Amino acid sequence: MQLSQEDKRTIGERLRKRGAQRSDILLVAEMCRVTERTVRNWIKASKKEDVPKMGRPRYSENKRFRALLNIARMIRGSNHGITYREAVDSLKHLFPTRLIHESLRKLKAYYRKRKRNLMKKIRKTVTVKASGALWPKTAPIWGVLIQAKPWKLKWQGIQPVSRSNPFL
Repeated sequence: MQLSQEDKRTIGERLRKRGAQRSDILLVAEMCRVTERTVRNWIKASKKEDVPKMGRPRYSENKRFRALLNIARMIRGSNHGITYREAVDSLKHLFPTRLIHESLRKLKAYYRKRKRNLMKKIRKTVTVKASGALWPKTAPIWGVLIQAKPWKLKWQGIQPVSRSNPFL
């Protein structure tokens, strides 16, 4: 049995005005298929007049989007080096602090993900077919396989491995 807010308020008011005993509360709880505690909460809520809702107010989608755009401009202008404090100090007259924080968190996560995906695309892998080979440090960093030559350890010292194709 589903009761509307108005029905709950009416039940709570009537029980409060009658000075309901525990037996009355149990009877109503059984009829409404709720617990005794729930009915007592209805009685307590009927005492209060229209109480404002607790918690953080909701922001409209328009306001969220405007905050996101302004913070995105700031991030691009600072070359992705903006901190939370800098963003709040420069935008606190336009937007609430909580909204600035949420937008900055979303944008930073988006930029990190985008950068990670770009790095995946340009990442190079090197397969070394010579056993015990050493590669110069610049080869994997710059992704230049042409300049990189495998080196093989010999007992006399380190010597380059001879290959017919210098590009492998």
